[in-house]
Amino acid sequence: MYELQKCDGAKPTCGPCRKHPKEDDCEYSDGPTRSRTQILEETVSRLEARLYELEHPNETTPSVTLHDPYGRLHEADLQAYSPPLLSFSDSGSGMSPFSPISTTSTSSLPSDHAGGNVHMSGRHFTASPFGAGEDPPYIVVANLLDKFTPHAIVFGCFLNPARVRNAILLVPGYHTRPTPALMSVVCLWGTHLSRSSPTSVSPTHGTHLNPPLPPPPPQQHERLYLQRTLQHISSDLVGNHPFKVIQTIQTHVLLSYYFFRTGLFMEAKIHCATAVSLVLAAGMHKIRSINPTYVSSAPIAVQAESLMYMPPARDDEDEAERIAGFWAVFGLSKSLGIALESPVSVCGTFEAPGMCIDTPWPLDLDEGEQTVMPPEVQGNFTIRNFLAGTVPPSTISHSAMSIQAVVLLHRATHLSGTWSSTMQQREYQAYASFFQLTHHLIDSLRASLPPLTRTTPVATPTTLHPEYHDHWRTLLMAHAFVDSAVIKLHGHFAYAYNAAGGYSADSASRQYCLDAAMRIVAGCVLVSAGEVAFINPILGTLWVTASNILIDEIVRIRALKVSGAWLNTASPSMGSDTCEDELRAGLHNILKALRLFSDESAFMKYQVKKVEDSINTAVA
Repeated sequence: MYELQKCDGAKPTCGPCRKHPKEDDCEYSDGPTRSRTQILEETVSRLEARLYELEHPNETTPSVTLHDPYGRLHEADLQAYSPPLLSFSDSGSGMSPFSPISTTSTSSLPSDHAGGNVHMSGRHFTASPFGAGEDPPYIVVANLLDKFTPHAIVFGCFLNPARVRNAILLVPGYHTRPTPALMSVVCLWGTHLSRSSPTSVSPTHGTHLNPPLPPPPPQQHERLYLQRTLQHISSDLVGNHPFKVIQTIQTHVLLSYYFFRTGLFMEAKIHCATAVSLVLAAGMHKIRSINPTYVSSAPIAVQAESLMYMPPARDDEDEAERIAGFWAVFGLSKSLGIALESPVSVCGTFEAPGMCIDTPWPLDLDEGEQTVMPPEVQGNFTIRNFLAGTVPPSTISHSAMSIQAVVLLHRATHLSGTWSSTMQQREYQAYASFFQLTHHLIDSLRASLPPLTRTTPVATPTTLHPEYHDHWRTLLMAHAFVDSAVIKLHGHFAYAYNAAGGYSADSASRQYCLDAAMRIVAGCVLVSAGEVAFINPILGTLWVTASNILIDEIVRIRALKVSGAWLNTASPSMGSDTCEDELRAGLHNILKALRLFSDESAFMKYQVKKVEDSINTAVA
């Protein structure tokens, strides 16, 4: 060991180095660069100064001030405020600082400096307008929102679209802006619908009254937004965003519908399963429950320090969104099960032993109107009581009726999977009891549904408030769910064969199925005649269900004609010469509706092929 001595600066070798030789050359402080000793001394001084700042916060001015951007929302009393929106001061643009950007405008991107003027031109951008780590410019986000918002509810958006839009258009970094994953998935959907919209392939010339439409975003933009969504969704829950749980659930629902629509079924089921886990972990199945002590196998007790903890609802609309969120996840889970699983496998988490769903039926989240659940409404075994027939169908909203229709279709599908011609007497009696109760519930719900007619405001949606269009599409799904439930319930008995190869079908069940299928055809006609830009992909499955009944009926008629028995069994309302023609016309209308959406939905394209193959095989 030797005593360390300070360098004396002697050259070419300092005194301490002559006494204790070392391999490295001497470093001198008067050279063109700093020596390692100087660098270490400066680092030590800087760390000591920072340490003093932390130990004496009141005596010094800190060099860096850290703050919680979401701290204000964690306070007990949240005061009302009007957050600032991004604004542009170009008086010549004719836009209010808070006006949305029209999807039909030919706007270029904002200027390079933040808050600068927007230059309006006819240029179109095909390259990516932002870097891999940047937020897209305001005008890009606004255009994508304009594409997505009118159809948000169709694809599982349970958060109020107007509130989501306003939050997204806040200045970057604002504490109530949506989570990065929700921002990205909304842009993903806006890009996807821009590319899928029929208007995206229209001519790009226009007039001063009707400016040219911008071309659809390139496909790489859609891939970029998808990549961002998947990247952020894995980390949003560990952040401190005040609405991270509900917005992460919303992101998973939108992702699941995106994958369902684009034909990636495994990914759709994965994100749906994640959303199911989150709503149960957050206790969203127990909203307004009168059974707080009911023992359930689901994790309903969530501590405040848990990542899944959701603070009490801020207001009535916040509570309504949570109720809608639970039922959106429930409906998605049932829809995927019906579309992608066999009848014996449609039951899942929500049918697990001990599961207790108390959340009341949802309201319609109308844009521009406050949604308030009546204070007297409480949750008490919501689905169990509905399926037991102890409470009448709820007509509180179109959304509630649509969810009840999904519940009945799921029950009918499950019953069809449990049927067997070799049942024991006791099993058959239990099956018959469930069958008759389900049939009664379907009839009751169908009687309570508003009629789906041409007078329903769908023919001229541009003259109507957006939610009327949403209500019509929700009502369309409710009717299709109910009629498909009839077909699933009676299908086994409508076109059964005996051991000799002949028909032994129940004529009443066959008529129930035919009537339901023709009602679904009528819905297809309305969709084809109206201006419905996008629909929920589950409708493709329901339309195929109706087409199968029409095909089976054509096959039955032909078999009867061959045997000579047709004249004795033909319905008075359908002569032997016109019956098959009407059924073929129904098939044509179903195919027409499916093809209308097949170009922009891989799932619809798959359903078109199924119907075409069935027709070519059975009735060509």
